[in-house]
Order: sequence, then structure tokens, then C-alpha cells
Amino acid sequence: TPPVVFNSDNSSVVCKVTKGEKKYRFTLSFTNTGTVAYTVCVGGATATPNGCPAVSAAPGTYCCTIAPGKTCKITVTTVKATCAAQGAMYLALTYTYTDATGTHTVSAAASWPAVNPC
Repeated sequence: TPPVVFNSDNSSVVCKVTKGEKKYRFTLSFTNTGTVAYTVCVGGATATPNGCPAVSAAPGTYCCTIAPGKTCKITVTTVKATCAAQGAMYLALTYTYTDATGTHTVSAAASWPAVNPC
């Protein structure tokens, strides 16, 4: 188990941006179960809204630093979506954390039964 864990529970949320372009915003929660601080970065994510084509996270890397035993949250917005479903949402993401041995890549996923407006 990596020392930086993606929390796919209720501490991570998704909402539908209702003003301007159709987009989704994710607030992703990570916990440091280790004994040293880590920097965690989300480098890629693909959201699949119910009944809509998949949409990617906006370009860029989103990071936070987590002290031992603490949690941090990273907000990621998608690029423009072709539709704005309110039903179930599936998210596949890749995140990295760095320690004394190097940078480690972890794949994770989460799903939500519904997407509320932001």
C-alpha cells in the first residue's frame, strides 16, 4: 500500500459547473499514512459522466504537500464537455508522490451516484 492514499469516499466530491462552458469539477482527497511529508500530484484524469462521452482533466499538474497523518485536497476541472449529465460519474486518475527513492505513480478510481451543480 502506498503511503499516499486517494480517498474515494465522501471526502472526494464532484460537481457540474453550471455557468459558462459545460465542465465538471472534482475535489480529490488524499491522506498521508506515512511518517514523512509527501508531495502528491494529479497528472491525469478521465471523467465518464452517465450517458456522455469521457472528458479529460484540463491540462496541467495539480499538487499539494501532505504532512504525516494529514489529508490534503486537490481541485481539478475538466476541459469542456459535450454534455452535462447529472447521473452517475466515474473517474479514473493517475497520481504521483515523491520520496527518497524517487517518484511513484499510482492509478486510482472513484464513482459517484449523482452529480450536483457547483
